[in-house]
Amino acid sequence: MAKVEKLIIACLAVILILSTSFSHDPVFAQTQGPRTEDLIIKFYPNIEQAYNALKNGSIDILAYELTSDLYQDAINDPNIILAPVGDRGMYEFDINNNYTIPEYPGIESPTHRLEMRQAIAYLTPKSRIVSECCAGFANRIDQPLAYMHRGWRNQSYWYEDGSYPYEYDPLAAAAILDSGGFLQGNTTNPDYDPLYPGSSEYIRTYPPDHPQKPEQDLDPLEFVVRSGDSRRLKAGRLLDENLKKLGIPTNRIEWNPWFPFPVLDERRFHIYTGGWSLGRFPAITAYGIFHHNNYFPGGSNYVTGVDQQGDPNYPTLNELLQTARYPANHNEAVAATKNAMGHFTEQCITVPLFSARHYWAYSTNMLGVVNSDGGDPVNDYTFLNAYKVDGSPIRVGLKKPPNKMNKIYSSWYYDYQCLDRMELYENIESPPYDQSVGQISYLRSWEISTWNDDGVDKTMVTKWLRN
Repeated sequence: MAKVEKLIIACLAVILILSTSFSHDPVFAQTQGPRTEDLIIKFYPNIEQAYNALKNGSIDILAYELTSDLYQDAINDPNIILAPVGDRGMYEFDINNNYTIPEYPGIESPTHRLEMRQAIAYLTPKSRIVSECCAGFANRIDQPLAYMHRGWRNQSYWYEDGSYPYEYDPLAAAAILDSGGFLQGNTTNPDYDPLYPGSSEYIRTYPPDHPQKPEQDLDPLEFVVRSGDSRRLKAGRLLDENLKKLGIPTNRIEWNPWFPFPVLDERRFHIYTGGWSLGRFPAITAYGIFHHNNYFPGGSNYVTGVDQQGDPNYPTLNELLQTARYPANHNEAVAATKNAMGHFTEQCITVPLFSARHYWAYSTNMLGVVNSDGGDPVNDYTFLNAYKVDGSPIRVGLKKPPNKMNKIYSSWYYDYQCLDRMELYENIESPPYDQSVGQISYLRSWEISTWNDDGVDKTMVTKWLRN
């Protein structure tokens, strides 16, 4: 064992052994429980030292995503297996569908009209954003769902099924703008590019039937780009460039959200580079960010908006999301979510872009690892199924030690990486490769009581597991 690792373990008391009562021999198939009797968790001060422990054989699996530099090293190491992990988040171009925005009070917003939103979608090169802006560490999405939520998505509107209606096509963007009345005017477009398909020589105008500014030059779209995330910054700049080439002026604001600027609360944008964590049940999150009940100052819905009369823009979407959020059963939730995603796409309410993808690593000496969809390889399935041929305990490396080990009060990620291993596998709530299906956990029942610990009454939870 390396001297540095000895020091870490001695100073931080960093080895935790979790024992079970099952057979220790991993060579023979087990009828119940983990194949390996003991699990050893080691803590390190950073991802680099934890990765070095994997390289030198001190641990068998690293419980955190690799940096891009470590990934480049790992793909050239024959003793390391890389596990791709897609997270339960999604990034998108949020579009303000409201009739108007504060910057142009009382004036119908261009993005209130479907043709403008469709043009924005046609001008979004998603595959290029994944490969260039995200360096490949992402999965493309076409609905506001995480890529790993594939069981919830509407297959009629997804690129992998050959059915996404707004594939990148600048000529289609120009055509849809023309059909919607956003025609070229008489003002020269300084960003005209004759080599770019569909590029406009002149600034586009409001449609002839626009109630306030018929056939006048478009006012700049307020385009707010998150500057603290290089992926969103690059994607936003790319779309901004394409919009200008098509004769759509923009006012791009590169905003660091740590500085005060009430973009979302006051709806002071036409386009925003948004990002969301979607959790286990996307129906709940979709309701939160797209149902009109949540459209209010400071609310989680800042895109769907209202029409000129103040009525919700998408009553059908509201009904579908209501059913998805409060279903009679799980199947109804999935079906309603799929229908909501179809209606969402037809109305082009936002332009979903990608879910982040990372890579975790483990040793070739460790067999039976389960790389769970929407999770990672360090999960309950793995520790029920994985083993080492020599029968020795599995050793897990964390890049940080836990802050405290308390089921009630712990909130730090590294706390739960340890606590989850002590939960007797009660957290298995879906099959590892289908997030749209629910299943009964191992927990059958529980009882809350008290016990006396050296004169102090403490809460005790007794759990019964299924056979």
